[in-house]
Amino acid sequence: MNTDHPYGYFLNSFDPTSETTGELTRLALADVQKSGLSPETLERAQVRLFKGNTALLKKRLGFAHVDGNPILRARLIEFPYLDGKGNAVRYEYKPFPSLHFKNEKEPRKYLQGRGDAPTPYILPDVWSAKDKGNKPLWITEGVKKTLKLVQHGRLTIGLSGVWNFRGGKDRPDQASKQLWRELEGFRWTGRTVYIGFDSDLLVNGQVRLALYELAFTLYQRGALLRFPLWHEAKGIDDFLVLQGDDPDQALTELEGTARDLEGLICPDHRNEIMGALYRTTGAQGVNAKVLIELTAKKLGLKAKDIKNDIAQRRYNELKQAVDNSLYPYFINDTGGVCRWRRERDGNEAYSELSNFTARIVEDVTIDTGLDLTRRFTIEGGTKDKTFPRASVRTTEFLNLNWVVNNWGNDAIIRAGQSTKDYLREFIQIHSNHNSVKRRTVYGHTGWRQVDGTRCYLMANGAIGADSVDVELPHEFLETGRYCLPKAPENEKGAFDACLSFLDIGKAEIFFPCLAYVFLSPLTGLLDPMPGFSLYCYGERDSLKTSVAVLMLAFFGRHGRAGLSNFDSTSNSLMHRSAILKDTLLLVDDLYPSSAAKEAQRKETVAQLLIRACGNRTGRGRLNPDSTEKVAPVPRGMVLLTGEELPGLQSTLSRLMTIEFSQGDINTKKLTEVQKQAGLFPHAMSSFILWLRDRITSIQADFETELYELRKGPVVENTSRKIPEHLAYLRFAWKMFLQWAVEKCGLKEDVRRECLDIGYEIFTRVADRHVCRIEGEDPVKMFFEIVGALLTQGKLRLDHKDSGYAGRLGGDSGELIGFFDDGHYYLLPVPLWHAVQTYLRYEGGHFPFSKTTLYETLERRGILETKGGKRDHTQRLGSKVVSVLKLKRGEKDVFRGIGDDAQE
Repeated sequence: MNTDHPYGYFLNSFDPTSETTGELTRLALADVQKSGLSPETLERAQVRLFKGNTALLKKRLGFAHVDGNPILRARLIEFPYLDGKGNAVRYEYKPFPSLHFKNEKEPRKYLQGRGDAPTPYILPDVWSAKDKGNKPLWITEGVKKTLKLVQHGRLTIGLSGVWNFRGGKDRPDQASKQLWRELEGFRWTGRTVYIGFDSDLLVNGQVRLALYELAFTLYQRGALLRFPLWHEAKGIDDFLVLQGDDPDQALTELEGTARDLEGLICPDHRNEIMGALYRTTGAQGVNAKVLIELTAKKLGLKAKDIKNDIAQRRYNELKQAVDNSLYPYFINDTGGVCRWRRERDGNEAYSELSNFTARIVEDVTIDTGLDLTRRFTIEGGTKDKTFPRASVRTTEFLNLNWVVNNWGNDAIIRAGQSTKDYLREFIQIHSNHNSVKRRTVYGHTGWRQVDGTRCYLMANGAIGADSVDVELPHEFLETGRYCLPKAPENEKGAFDACLSFLDIGKAEIFFPCLAYVFLSPLTGLLDPMPGFSLYCYGERDSLKTSVAVLMLAFFGRHGRAGLSNFDSTSNSLMHRSAILKDTLLLVDDLYPSSAAKEAQRKETVAQLLIRACGNRTGRGRLNPDSTEKVAPVPRGMVLLTGEELPGLQSTLSRLMTIEFSQGDINTKKLTEVQKQAGLFPHAMSSFILWLRDRITSIQADFETELYELRKGPVVENTSRKIPEHLAYLRFAWKMFLQWAVEKCGLKEDVRRECLDIGYEIFTRVADRHVCRIEGEDPVKMFFEIVGALLTQGKLRLDHKDSGYAGRLGGDSGELIGFFDDGHYYLLPVPLWHAVQTYLRYEGGHFPFSKTTLYETLERRGILETKGGKRDHTQRLGSKVVSVLKLKRGEKDVFRGIGDDAQE
């Protein structure tokens, strides 16, 4: 072809004279020439014939065939939509000949990309003037009309159709329902805008409606509107072509004779005008009132009548559009919740309750085994934004405070006294119209009957049952905590790892610790439940916490971070001990404190927790309505570590103490076993499955053996609690070894040997603990204090007969009583006062009351009574006094004091 063709850029190497393809090329060229578009205009707008392959066309349009026929059989004019920098953002094509689509009566003149929004056609020069309100703008239909006006020096925006100044009802972008975002970016206030639709607007009602709607929308944004009208041709491009040699003058005259908005409004167009007012007023802008008054004046109506008509139209459309199944509520087109209300005049009006909607998608029951609570999982959002799901307790649901707590300022509840009540009712009604998933989750570990099946709950589900949901409180949600494999692997290797645990150090430490670990899943199966806790006691750096964490490793992946400790409140620890049923809870670090109050607080926490675990009771409390709250009762085994022993004999009797000293642990071996800790959960999972199949027989065996197991060498010397603790450890050790025989291949003779070794070690540990308990005897402590004060000379005991000559204590000491060869005659008031004064200065506290002390002395045969009375009236010299009469001899409470003096 001739490369000097004036439309060379547009032709893009296609030859209009070609015998094979020239006809289609000539049709395309004739089309742009008919509109009077110059080569320069086309090149500036990058408009040319498409010269690409099928792949490129499909990339731009999303399709390359029409009803099976290749689009490239036609000649295509390419109209790129450019951004402000001249880069193409999408493409529109005009085919020659026009293409027929199935089920469409008319051939399609233009092709747009699949899924492309029909946004306005705006050239870079027009983009550059978007903020310049002093620059007039034209708005017309189609790309060719736009190019023609641009060719004559007019800044022009092209619409792909008279309605395509906005996105329509179904667009997700709310702003596009009034104007496309591209148009919203222009400054309209004070700008002269010529709306040049085709001349058939005077006879086409739909074109008039679109014209009025666009005009009213721009008017409310402050635009100065002009409406040029012509009759010689349909489109503005055709009109300018008909003007011959002087189209610029004709265009200037057309602008000069253009009507303003008041001149355009005509009573004959009332239906279109009212429809446009109804769609545009109230959407945006401040000129709606002026527009309504102007329209009322031109149509000969009252502004009030127009407002009522608009309101009625909106009401009618809304009633048809909304889902009446939620009546009196509905969801508006912005995603907010509205409510119909009856006005005094009998008409219905609506008010918005919120800018969002919400519904319950899950109704979850949380079963902790102690009580049942419920929560809702709620999803919500606006038309343009989906909120994250909110988990809301039912006790918090009614007040709707959870809305802001979960969704922040994006979720707005409108003002009003009853708004929250109405919105809450809507959420429940809306939820019932959709499927609400109902499920039960278990909020504890340990044994549980689920749908008739006995299973063991852990944080990752259940051992022995499928599809069981378990959710532990957030403090247990660290990855891997209290998680066991549902199908154990390498049971033999796991058992070998357990044996390695025994070799870490001193047998008196690791045998009881391992037995205690395997007692934990037996807790809820045995009746009565174990009534003691294991206390790892030792100085700092004795590695007691490292061993305790290794014990926790049998129940999942645990670390030192986040452990429970004695800085927590007793209520917190009680709650955790109730949640961790039939498993192990570690409470770490009962350490010494330099502050007396802090030391007393930790001692109180320890006392409450140890006693609660020993007695299997909780602290009772009342609800505001005076009904009793469900008390959290410890339901698992508690492992404690610390550098101080709790006080009180009765508290120590609810413990088994394991003493740690430096050098008791082989650190190298400890490190090796820590590397094998990943096998421990498999051992525990296998043990639990083994227990599950034998629960009935195990319970029967324990009931039969408990009496025999309680018998032991410590029974004669101390409280019956210690042999009972010993019985539980021995039974757990027996079950552990029996599991090893049946599941891990342990030989029977080895089992018997290990059983005897374990029993012997447990007995030694119990004997050692008995000594600690006896050392905490309050009676012994009381008279040790009195004896020390006598030795220091701060107190004195006078001989009943000889007085000064046989005195015990200091000559100037406070008199607390008398003695003879057979008895002590103690004065109750100064005796008690002396001990209390000493303890007060020492920062201590005597655990018994005066009455309890006397009763204990009486039970032990130390205090003599007469006729059920503890006080004896005794003449001492010239005085008759009331005294406590204590026996001497083998039970002499002051044995050894003053022996030298008496000799």
